[in-house]
Amino acid sequence: MTEVYDKMPVEVKTMVEILKKNEMMPVNEKTFTMGRSLEKAIVIDIAEGYVRMEYMLAELFLRGKEHEFAIQFLIEKDEKKYDKLVYDVTESDGTVHQEEFYFDITVGFRSICAR
Repeated sequence: MTEVYDKMPVEVKTMVEILKKNEMMPVNEKTFTMGRSLEKAIVIDIAEGYVRMEYMLAELFLRGKEHEFAIQFLIEKDEKKYDKLVYDVTESDGTVHQEEFYFDITVGFRSICAR
């Protein structure tokens, strides 16, 4: 398994590490509930490339579903910064609903402000 990990692109390794830090890997009950509310926001504690990681994780969670990005919000709460990504998801019967993902981006946001 280490050999497979070693051959992964850097972005994929970073994504795997974020999932591990948020106790979402190996797959467990947290895997499917984290990121679905502000209280369970996925912490992305990297300064460079954190926005790309948000979108990559959202795309991973939406894999196999017909979806389109709708909107993004910056939320400030308790001296932390969060991003909320909203996607329109189309069901097989044509109905559309929205799915939201929350990310704690405090580390990356602060690094940009410090420049």
